[in-house]
Amino acid sequence: LKYCQRDTEITYFFMEKLGNFYGELNQKIKATVASTALDYWRRGGYYPMRCNATRTSEIPKKVLEDWRQSYYGGRTEAFHLGEVRGEINYVDINSMYPFAMLGLLPNPSVYIKGVDLSAFGITQAEVYSDMRLPILPYRSDTGRLLFPNGNFSGCWTNLELDYFVSQGGTIKKTMGGYFFPLECRPFNNYVIDLYERRRT
Repeated sequence: LKYCQRDTEITYFFMEKLGNFYGELNQKIKATVASTALDYWRRGGYYPMRCNATRTSEIPKKVLEDWRQSYYGGRTEAFHLGEVRGEINYVDINSMYPFAMLGLLPNPSVYIKGVDLSAFGITQAEVYSDMRLPILPYRSDTGRLLFPNGNFSGCWTNLELDYFVSQGGTIKKTMGGYFFPLECRPFNNYVIDLYERRRT
């Protein structure tokens, strides 16, 4: 019972501190941390940050559905079960998501239907993989996320396909896609501002 009580106290004090931080930002608490962050980015003067970015509500539904085919979510799996012998390296990257948000991103305001593997984009392709640790995700008919070897088709970002090829994978053919000729950095000021606030 004491253990459970301590957990609730920690949760309460965390939420109290988080609420105070949101108050300093004049930010209302949304249903999730992600929706709160998105709302703050939009209302805090960071959007669209010189990108002339189009709101997703202005992009045709069919186009958004096509783009979402290339989104698979995270990968979590055990590559080895049992005792690990020898030297083990542990890597912890400080603020990896904010760091990634500082990079160049495709500007969704201008998109071209077609394939240009050298540009930011997504491409439907048939591929062949024969790797010790397969790279590309594949969504099965049941919705299960797999990372298979062999011949299979899917929709991936051009960055994923580029890495796949660099590791020995083969793109057998492309069937379509979209690419984005303009790039932008829509999150730079947002990330830097909040990171500095966190440090103080």
